[in-house]
Amino acid sequence: MLTERLYEEDSHIREFSAVVREVRDSAKGGYDILLDKTAFFPGGGGQDPDEGTLDDIFIDRSFMEGEEIWHHSFSKPEPGQTVSGRIDWDKRFSRMQNHSGEHILSGLIHNRYGYENVGFHMGEAFMEIDFSGVIPDDDILALEDAANEAVYSNLPVVASFPDDGELAAMEYRSKKDLEGRKIRIVRVTGIDACACCAPHVAFTGEIGVIRIIGTFPKGNGTRLHVICGRKAFSYLRERHDELSAIARSFSTSQEEAYASVMKLKGENEELKRGVTRLSTLLAEKLTAEMTDMTGKNGILFVPKAMGMPQARDIAVFGADRCSGVCAVFCGSDREGWRYVIASGHIDLKAAAKDINAAINGQGGGKSDVIQGTCSLSETKLRRYFSSAEFDK
Repeated sequence: MLTERLYEEDSHIREFSAVVREVRDSAKGGYDILLDKTAFFPGGGGQDPDEGTLDDIFIDRSFMEGEEIWHHSFSKPEPGQTVSGRIDWDKRFSRMQNHSGEHILSGLIHNRYGYENVGFHMGEAFMEIDFSGVIPDDDILALEDAANEAVYSNLPVVASFPDDGELAAMEYRSKKDLEGRKIRIVRVTGIDACACCAPHVAFTGEIGVIRIIGTFPKGNGTRLHVICGRKAFSYLRERHDELSAIARSFSTSQEEAYASVMKLKGENEELKRGVTRLSTLLAEKLTAEMTDMTGKNGILFVPKAMGMPQARDIAVFGADRCSGVCAVFCGSDREGWRYVIASGHIDLKAAAKDINAAINGQGGGKSDVIQGTCSLSETKLRRYFSSAEFDK
């Protein structure tokens, strides 16, 4: 039996009365509740199902089964009972804002490039919209401007069920084969016409704002991350608060914050270059002072601030002076050690398992160099390498 779908008549309906027709045990626990009519949207077209209440019973989801809409709950009303339904309006309206914003963007992109919307997911943080072709990066701001111009124009958003003749004469987007089904068309005047079962805003001005927050290649097409309405407002407020915090940390205005960050970035890059130069000088000094280790293993402990590339250079240099291995360690007993071990005589790839077992380590590499981490103390590491012998 067909459930009367109140959301198709009025997408803004928040409360309604209905009669409980049937209650059954749910396969997922709790109960499935069937009403004679409902304002709960059961999900579809990329939009999640509604939540809300029936009297004091919480409905965590609704779903379609044939032509019937069922409501899931862990509480049980009585069949024949008249209940008052209430939609979680904040969630519903936010989803309507985002879904209607998606239609506007998809319509604009279809009109401009001929691309199809081939994937749509409405997540908690943002929407993912996939298009069948490449959208140039330089066009993104223009598309966003055009989408928001449609919002400012407060255009009507009209849902209807055209008859066969009207439908045959109509151009509209659709991601699925809809043959044999009653087709509902959602039109944004002058922007888009699309087959869609979901509730939408009545006028584009209700969307508030459309913001594209990310663009990514997706196969031979483009994926957009988009937020609209309340979510966009919250996102922009968070970014504003972050910018304010950055500005305060520099004791400057928001307008000057970017320049301050770029200045700090330049200073930081110069410091990094200085650290690299100092690390290189230290590596040269350590290797220059390394005594002749012919006939034994070499071991060095260098400052933990030194990078592993410098430690590797030292190990490779020291390996030329050892008939065994040269092991270089960065770190501390408390935090653990990063190591690089090199040799010109020992197959370290074959020896790595035994070395790691002896020093409580993990790591590997090639026959001439291995690297990793270990947790043995400095004293025990020195003791091990001072006496260890390796097969050549």
